[in-house]
Amino acid sequence: MRTLLGILACSASVACAQSTAKLDSDLGALANPNPPIAAIATRVTDDILALADRDAVPSRRTTLDFSVALTKALAGKPSSPAMLKTADAAILEVLQSSGVPSARFHASLDHFRNALLALNVNRDAATDAANQLMILGQEVRGPEGIKLEQLLRERLR
Repeated sequence: MRTLLGILACSASVACAQSTAKLDSDLGALANPNPPIAAIATRVTDDILALADRDAVPSRRTTLDFSVALTKALAGKPSSPAMLKTADAAILEVLQSSGVPSARFHASLDHFRNALLALNVNRDAATDAANQLMILGQEVRGPEGIKLEQLLRERLR
């Protein structure tokens, strides 16, 4: 029984690592000078939708909006898969945030924005991408999360 549980745990961790490999590759392509942002944003959208939980898939439009903001922010910035891991992890946390406490959701958004800042993305572009990720997360979290997020937005204005 322990062996079976060990194999399942190992398989799950390998599957998770493999699932972000495509996202890493597509985001890494943005380090090139003058990358094709629209094409990469479409690929990143597909990657993110593939990573989403089957029970909480965000809309393609919202995911594309986030992907465009992210690709514009990272375009031409030198990066490596290791440098992108923190941003990847935060994106995954948001995709899996259905049912988690709001504080943890907001911490994931902060981690994401800070990861972009560490990649030398300017503050406005990092904030825009984080805001788009928050909207994507609202769709994943459902109506209860959306009401809370709207209240927080109104208080921030």
